[in-house]
Formats: sequence, structure tokens, C-alpha cells
Amino acid sequence: MEDNEGILTPEEIYARYLTTINNIRFTCREIDVIACLFHGKSTKGIAQFLSSEKKALGEKGIDAHIENIKRKIGKNNRESIINFVEKSDKFQAIHRYY
Repeated sequence: MEDNEGILTPEEIYARYLTTINNIRFTCREIDVIACLFHGKSTKGIAQFLSSEKKALGEKGIDAHIENIKRKIGKNNRESIINFVEKSDKFQAIHRYY
């Protein structure tokens, strides 16, 4: 996504477009996880992708985020999370966020 000043960072995309999807509020980390799921990453892959030198994320933490997301949208599997995003008006923003 771009604005008049150039390419937006993931933080700017989150702040402008992704704090809510279909009137449901998501944290920045939940959006990170949703974007990774949307691009086919496994729990282990998400943990590795989102970990940094300063902060390692474990698979249990990622599983907890996935459970919170499923609870928020009222669904019970990962595919439902992907379908939820695809049916929303935030599809392009999630795609760019990754």
C-alpha cells in the first residue's frame, strides 16, 4: 500500500487499515499471525518468522493467538480465519501487511 509519501510500513498499515476487521478489534500481533496464516505458514513457521534477536516467540504463544482470533470471529479452525479475511474489505491490506 502506498500513500502520498511512499510505501507504508507494516505498523502504518495496521494503524490505518487493520485495527478492526468486520467490526472486530485485533491487536497488532494478532494481525501478524493472521497475515502469516493467510500466507500458509505453520505454527512453527509463524513463531520463527515473528521472532527476533531480542524476543523469541514459541509455538505455544502462537497457538494462543490463533485460539484468541478464532474466539473473536466465532469460528473453530484456521481455514475459517482465512475465509474471514477473504470475505472482508481488508483482504488487500492483509496481503500487503505480510
